Amino acid sequence: MVKKEAEYLREPCSGSGVGLVMSWDQHNQQLVAGGDCRLIRIWDASKELKAADLPTGADSCVTCLSIDNNSSEYLRNAALRKEAKEEQRRSGGRPDTQLISVRTAQPPTTLLFHPYEPHLLYASKDAISAWDYQNNSRICSWRVGSGGSAVSGRPRVTALDFVNAHDTQLVAAGCDDGAVRLWMGVHAGAGSTLHLVTAWMALPQGDSSTTANAKHQLMIGSQGSGSGVGLVMSWDQHNQQLVAGGDCRLIRIWDASKELKAADLPTGADSCVTCLSIDNNSNDSRQLLAAGYGDGSVRLFDRRLPPNEACVKTYREHTSWVVNVDLRTENGTPKLLSGCVAGDVRSFDTRRNSSDLAHKTVHGMTAMATHRSADIFACVSANQLINVVDRNATSTADRVTLIKYHEWFMTARFGPVSCLAFHPLRALLAAGSVDSTLVVYAPAADPRLR
Repeated sequence: MVKKEAEYLREPCSGSGVGLVMSWDQHNQQLVAGGDCRLIRIWDASKELKAADLPTGADSCVTCLSIDNNSSEYLRNAALRKEAKEEQRRSGGRPDTQLISVRTAQPPTTLLFHPYEPHLLYASKDAISAWDYQNNSRICSWRVGSGGSAVSGRPRVTALDFVNAHDTQLVAAGCDDGAVRLWMGVHAGAGSTLHLVTAWMALPQGDSSTTANAKHQLMIGSQGSGSGVGLVMSWDQHNQQLVAGGDCRLIRIWDASKELKAADLPTGADSCVTCLSIDNNSNDSRQLLAAGYGDGSVRLFDRRLPPNEACVKTYREHTSWVVNVDLRTENGTPKLLSGCVAGDVRSFDTRRNSSDLAHKTVHGMTAMATHRSADIFACVSANQLINVVDRNATSTADRVTLIKYHEWFMTARFGPVSCLAFHPLRALLAAGSVDSTLVVYAPAADPRLR
C-alpha cells in the first residue's frame, strides 16, 4: 500500500529525538517550527492559523532553524534611500521652510541626523539629547559623565557619530577629555535600555602648543568659547574604523573589530585638527582621509601607506581656521570641499595641486555643513543668515536659498548660529543657535508640513 504524501511527511524521520525547534519572524509575525518530521510548518500569529507546510526534502530531522530578522530592516532602508532621492529631485534641495523649532536647556554645539529614523541628536556641553522631529517630541537625554577638563569638571561633547546606523546602531560621542563613549538603546525611548557600551581614550592629552594655538585661532575666528577644538572624529563604516584628531599632533585610527589602535598619522602641522572627513559611499576612495586645520591648511591622507608617508597632498589656499571638509567621489574621482572662517569655500579635484572652484560666501563663518548625497552645502556667519549653496555654482547668483528669519510670529532674527547639519539622505537642515534654539528646515513640498 502506497502511503499518501501528507502522511509520509508527518512520519518520524531518521535520527528523530530532537523534539521541536522553532524560530520567530518578527517582521511577518510568523512562527516557523520543525523537528522530528519531514516538514517545516509556518504559523501566522496575527491570524492564528497555519500559513504553510514546507517539505524538508530530507529523511533526517530538522535540528535548527534561523530567520534573518534584519532583512526587513535592510529592505526598509533601501526604500527610504529611494524615497529620499525622489524627494531631492522634486524639491531641488531647498530646505527653506521651518519644520519644527525647539527651545533647548543649553545652546546646541553639535548636531547629527539619523539616516533612517526621524531622530535628531544634539549635544550641549556635557549633555546629549535625542529629538523626534516628526512628532516634535523628546526621546531621551543623558549626560556623558565626569572626568572632563579641569575648568568644567565634566567632559564637553565636541563630536557625534552613528556606528552601524543601518542595523543595531550605537551613538559615539567624542569629548574634549580625549575619550570616545558609545551608547546603545538611544532610539528606544526614555527610561528604556539606554546604557553605556564602552569607552576608551581615543587621543592622548592635547599638546600644549597645539591647544594654545587652537585657543588663539578660536578667538580670532570667533569659533566658539576659546576652550580648544576638543576631539573631532569620523566613523568609517566599511572598514569598521574610527578616526580621531584634535588638540594634538597626530590623527589616531582605531580598528573597532579588533578593539586595537591601527595607526597614528602625524598631522604635519603645529596647529590643531579642526575637522575630518571619510568618503563612506565609494569603493574607490574608502582609504582616503581629509583633515582641516586651525592654520587654514587642508591635508589628504592615504591610510594604506606607512604613517610617515600617509600625507599625500597638502592644500594651503585658506587663510584662517578650516570650519568643515567634505570628501566624496564624483564620476570615479575623489573631490574635496572645504570652507574657512573667512568665508572662502574651495572645491578640489584631488588629482590636482590647487582648487578648481572657489565660492565667496560669508565673512566670519561660524558653521558649515555639506549634504552627503546632494550637491549643496550650507554656511552661516554672525550676520545671522544661512546660505544654502550649490557646490557646483560659479557665482553667488546660483545660490540655492537664503534663510533669513524664524517663521513664527513676533520674533527677532536668529541668535548667532553655532552649528549646522544636513540629513544624510533627505533635504533637511538643522541649525542650532547660541540663544538655545534648535530649528529644522524642510522643503516646502514636504508632506510633514501639511
